[in-house]
Amino acid sequence: MRSGKRIALLSGLMFALGTGSIVAYQNTPNTVVIVDNGKTTQYETKDVYVNELLKAQGITLSVHDTVEPAPSEALENGMKIVIDRIEPEVEIIINGKLNFYTTTAETVEQLLLQEDIFIEEGAELSVPLDTKISDDLVFEILTYSTDSYIEYEEIPFETEIQFDDTLDEGVEKVLVEGANGTLEHIVLVEYFGGEKIAETVTHQTTLHEVQNEIIVQGTKKAVVEVPAPVVETKKVETATTQSVTETYTLAGVPYEYVEHYVMETTAYTHQPGDRWYNQTASGMPTFVGMIAVDRSVIPFGTVMYVEGYGIGIAGDTGGAIKGNKIDLYFDTYAEAIQFGRQQKNVYILADQTIDVLALRGVK
Repeated sequence: MRSGKRIALLSGLMFALGTGSIVAYQNTPNTVVIVDNGKTTQYETKDVYVNELLKAQGITLSVHDTVEPAPSEALENGMKIVIDRIEPEVEIIINGKLNFYTTTAETVEQLLLQEDIFIEEGAELSVPLDTKISDDLVFEILTYSTDSYIEYEEIPFETEIQFDDTLDEGVEKVLVEGANGTLEHIVLVEYFGGEKIAETVTHQTTLHEVQNEIIVQGTKKAVVEVPAPVVETKKVETATTQSVTETYTLAGVPYEYVEHYVMETTAYTHQPGDRWYNQTASGMPTFVGMIAVDRSVIPFGTVMYVEGYGIGIAGDTGGAIKGNKIDLYFDTYAEAIQFGRQQKNVYILADQTIDVLALRGVK
């Protein structure tokens, strides 16, 4: 009885072990069909589970794909496995431009790597890099970029005035023609998010130098030649006495004088740039005919005739002009030096209404 029971127990245990290995060790291949995103393929396999078959056939799944039946299900003969490949559509706005991407990536970082979109220094991303990809995900990228261009700037010339006492007053000549200059600028343009944020001149080159115009203006005043006087003596009879007055004739016009001096006479001139250029103590302009006097001897505005110089008017003073001394104005330094210091007859004219400026041709 005991040995019979042992045989029965051993046989039962062997049967149980045999039946338990039917699933773990498949000896007969199963015929299985896989429909992968619409493509159908039939396989003969001894694999036990769906995920084993997929791995053996090199079929990979993304986190977005679905498999029916589930990868953990055991394979059965005649089983149909359906794989739906799902690629979410993601919208990326890059510097204001909308772009659409379908992807198998799991995160934003993987998507950017797949599409060769690089986030460089200074760029801004509206979502974290580890954001999970989902259908209809929208995010924005703002990048920093630069560009450059060349511009040209025209520099206008200026006009310089020079004075020449050898040219008549009112005469003007162009000594040097003016020419504008040209500068070349290299301009750096900075953009962020597609918008211009700054422009900077990074380099400047002078292509053409500015040539200023130089104009020469004459300052030589016209010389009025005054004829030497013809002196006459005439007698004027009165009821009680008899007196003698003197006259002289200039260009056919007789002039009476009331006083006569012999004076030490010198000469002076003004040059452009001088402190007192074209200014006199009386406020009148300088011209040939302007005479500096000692106002205690000859008052300003006195019309007089100077031997060898002609008719003039007292309108200026000088530190060295004291007593019987006068200083005659000449247009040029050379004329003043040539005149030097002389003793001259000076006549105070009887007619003090003479317009000396008009007589001398001063406008």
